[in-house]
Amino acid sequence: MGLEGRLTLSALAIKLAAKRSHQNSQEGWALETEIGIGRKARRAYGLDEIALVPAPVAVDPDDVDVSLKIGDLTLSIPVLASAMDAAVDTKVAIEMSRLGGLAVLNLEGLHVRYEDPSPVIERIVSASKEEAVQVLQEVYREPIKPELIRKRVREVKQAGARLGVSATPAKALELLPIALEEGADVAVIQSTVTTVRFISSTKPALPWDQIRKTIKVPLIVGNCVSYEGAWELMEAGADAVLVGVGPGAACTTRQVVGVGSHRQRQLPMSLPLAMTSSSKRANMLRLSLMAE
Repeated sequence: MGLEGRLTLSALAIKLAAKRSHQNSQEGWALETEIGIGRKARRAYGLDEIALVPAPVAVDPDDVDVSLKIGDLTLSIPVLASAMDAAVDTKVAIEMSRLGGLAVLNLEGLHVRYEDPSPVIERIVSASKEEAVQVLQEVYREPIKPELIRKRVREVKQAGARLGVSATPAKALELLPIALEEGADVAVIQSTVTTVRFISSTKPALPWDQIRKTIKVPLIVGNCVSYEGAWELMEAGADAVLVGVGPGAACTTRQVVGVGSHRQRQLPMSLPLAMTSSSKRANMLRLSLMAE
């Protein structure tokens, strides 16, 4: 067979492979199941269910830049430690900063309720399934102490490390400024689902203008899973948006409230949004999109 014939067969093989890949992609992304009248559920995939396929070109790892820019802050590695009592304390924050990432301390967690949270955490860990809820309710009755917020932030900053701090929307304007006064580098406003628009007969919506005037450091907001939700959070002043609700192995959101969407499922939604935002409002907003 001549060269032309071989090239034709190669081109046909490539087309068939591309078609199969497209079909598989469509089947994986669009598979829906009826779960009620007018209601459908769609299969989604967690990050541990997908793999990166090697490209035709290899790049020297020494030439790869994986740094992450959030507002005016640059991290040499794109890793954030979650604002969970079981994941971040001051020691973890210092070490994460040394490695080039950022740890986020929960300003409503046990570390700012107890001078020594270790015995409390041990009590939670050793509780049986039957006791767990009651134990959690008891230990979180202890009030948040502003002096402990200041102390925890100072412990990290005195070590020359960076620190993120997190609060729920209801406590954001109360707690975040305390930590920022002590030098916290990043503020995070986080809830199960965070939106700019909020409808309630008893509670006010977040005053986003006031939040941006008060919080001068980079601001991360989340979680969200929709194009419109992410866009409006960025318009309100978020420097970064947390994408995904309820996919983590330790997250109970889907079981408790029946809502969830994998990050891998939502990232394609968010990335075009990031590019659009960058081109349209480059002088207004610097954006980073990330998974938790």
